[in-house]
Amino acid sequence: MAHVQVRDVSRTTEAPARPPQPFLLPALTAVPEPRTSPAFLDVLRHRHCGHLLTASVTGRLSLGMVPVALILAAHADGHSLANASLLAALYGIAPALGLPLLGRLADQRGLLLPCYLGAALVADALATS
Repeated sequence: MAHVQVRDVSRTTEAPARPPQPFLLPALTAVPEPRTSPAFLDVLRHRHCGHLLTASVTGRLSLGMVPVALILAAHADGHSLANASLLAALYGIAPALGLPLLGRLADQRGLLLPCYLGAALVADALATS
């Protein structure tokens, strides 16, 4: 015959009551020290940061040098400074007009085609000026 255990549920005991704990406010005397920004050399010591900075600065040199070179080249060819400055201004306005179109093309076709197309257009425009 199978042995069945029967529990007596009528004799349950309650857990002893805990006394209420007082609500403690956090200590306001411990003010954390303000964090200081890392120094420039500390940032450059991180892996690849120096290489990234060098490549970024080298790649962006033409952004400031090309308009000056356009003005000097146009003035050397006998054009007035007004015409040379207009040429430099057009070089500055061209990205505002062309980059949204290249961005849309990158969304539709991928990044490779707009990069090659943009490089070819800039090289052609600089060669013809």
